[in-house]
Amino acid sequence: MAPAQSRSGQHRHRVGWLSAIVAVASACAQSQPARFEVAKGAPLPRFCTTAECAVIVEHNVDIESCECAARQIDETLGARLDLIFSVPAGGGKAQVAVGRAIGSTESLKQCVLDRAATWSFPSPASGATPFRSGIIFEPDDHGACPPGANAPVRRATVSKERVRAALAVRHDEVKGCYQKVLGAAAPAPGRVVLTLMFNRDGRVIQAQVDEAAVHDERVEACITDKAYDWILPKPTPPGVVTVSYPYSFMTDPTP
Repeated sequence: MAPAQSRSGQHRHRVGWLSAIVAVASACAQSQPARFEVAKGAPLPRFCTTAECAVIVEHNVDIESCECAARQIDETLGARLDLIFSVPAGGGKAQVAVGRAIGSTESLKQCVLDRAATWSFPSPASGATPFRSGIIFEPDDHGACPPGANAPVRRATVSKERVRAALAVRHDEVKGCYQKVLGAAAPAPGRVVLTLMFNRDGRVIQAQVDEAAVHDERVEACITDKAYDWILPKPTPPGVVTVSYPYSFMTDPTP
């Protein structure tokens, strides 16, 4: 049996106990990264450096576990998450937010965010500047989450003519990126080959410039960012399809 205490002693004990709880809660709050919000429509920051990307690759098993859980519900999932990281100047755990989400379920997004918040990054070489990393989720027979043994063998396909028509109308958008970055007086860029991966809803989840007569990272970033807003024909049966499309730009003839 514990020794009896006076009323004042019990009060002091209770106050001390509450103070300890407040101190522990305060320490936990300080140790956890603050919630990181990204304004809607705000431009995304730079891509991760080699060292920053290496940390993300090291934790690929975390991403795969989230994906496999999602595929238990939906085997044809095709999605993209652009995560934004803000690492403290001294390194450590980053604040993490989703800068862009395409085709992702809320549970997949939250799972990846929760895992990413536990990763530790080295001290940023150029100071504490935010960076991003794009994560692609696509069905893969040989990946970490292969389809079940009894899953039907189906390959998503889409009409080439319909895809060509959908991409042809984007010609001026692609050309506009060159004019925006290099100036309206810049010479015609010649030929540009754009490779796109899109999901069952026709949403682009991966875009990259595979060939360009005029190489400029700012122009290519402009083109790919625009492509993530495009809607392409839906594959049948549902799934993920990859296509490449060439854009040709000719110099306007001199009058």
